[in-house]
Amino acid sequence: MALPVMEFTAPALSPAGYGLYAAATVTDLPDPSPGTTSRFHGGLHIRPVNCSESFGTWPTDPCAATPDQIKEGDRPSSDVTFDPIQPWAYDECDPQETDEQSQSLALQTLALQEPLLVESDFAATILTAAGAAGTASSLIEAVGKLEEILGVAGYNGVIHASRRFAAQAADASLLIRSGDTYRTPLDNTWAFGGGYASVLDDTLVVTSPVFVWRYPAFVQTALDPSINRRASIAERLVVVGYECVVAAVTIT
Repeated sequence: MALPVMEFTAPALSPAGYGLYAAATVTDLPDPSPGTTSRFHGGLHIRPVNCSESFGTWPTDPCAATPDQIKEGDRPSSDVTFDPIQPWAYDECDPQETDEQSQSLALQTLALQEPLLVESDFAATILTAAGAAGTASSLIEAVGKLEEILGVAGYNGVIHASRRFAAQAADASLLIRSGDTYRTPLDNTWAFGGGYASVLDDTLVVTSPVFVWRYPAFVQTALDPSINRRASIAERLVVVGYECVVAAVTIT
């Protein structure tokens, strides 16, 4: 007679962290009112405040002739719309289990995979927006070029990179721990996304600060007697955006 097998339920793990969500300003929204749709189904537009190019210097001599100079400019604007993404996770089980058991597994899968799905989607967005990437022969040179771009903008931002570069950044003294994130020596935030690797590869992308809005996870469960299965799906709507700066450097 075969000996009985002991069952052990693994503990639910927390998401890895240090990725896009850790580097962004995350806003958790309440459920939409009954009968209404999410405000983000049509996408998100960010009205820029920190992207003006209307500035300069002026002669200090009040009598100086300035025929070729004028103090004018345009208010910063943006025609970029950030599309929402709806990550989902699935679980199916024996109908003898409860809805709560199936739902908890679907929610746990969503908790672990949602950040990665959002990172992959956002990486494709910023890589396209960055256009032709510059090149660098090392991580140090790449970070230097990206921080120079942020320096021209006048504020700190986010450097998005595959997690493969975290060890190199630490070895090069480019990682400074700050709460749940890492920063560069010039105080720009690292986003080492687990979902970046397949999209960014050896390219680093810099953006202005990133904002995330997300609705609560929604779980629905159905019982299909034709296949004797109980199925649960957990999903939620997420939208990610940034204000203006975006540039890329590929390490060759």
